Amino acid sequence: SASVEKREGDGPYTDGSSFNEVVTLFDVLCWSKEGARLAGEWVTLSALGGSVHGGDLAGSPGLKMVGPAGEIDLEEGVIIAKRHIHFSPADAEAFGVKDKQVVSVKLNTDRPVIFEDVVCRVSPSYALAMHIDTDECNAAGAFGTVWGEVLL
Repeated sequence: SASVEKREGDGPYTDGSSFNEVVTLFDVLCWSKEGARLAGEWVTLSALGGSVHGGDLAGSPGLKMVGPAGEIDLEEGVIIAKRHIHFSPADAEAFGVKDKQVVSVKLNTDRPVIFEDVVCRVSPSYALAMHIDTDECNAAGAFGTVWGEVLL
């Protein structure tokens, strides 16, 4: 059986770590994606990647992952993640938000946009960071460090 290793990086956790194992993904329709990066214990795909499942892991589609340590067949866990913000408890208090609260965020880019339905996720292990998918990033021109405004 294969394993997924936690590697050091610039991830969303307070110690700077993230899950950066690179794998090839195969779904039940023989679609494949090389060079995918794992995000914790789930696989997150772009909306253009063919999966249409929301952010709940239960009942989500599965797939086969092939990587340097072997192969794993996942029964479920393929999602298109909801856009979300990681907050430490202190950051959540400063912003006036609670865990699982839904907010809007205005990104101040050359192509300003307001993202609605952004979930706040609060944990002592999180550092402040907003996560959107590649398609949303491209549409907003949100490259590099981008500042935004949380709209309650």
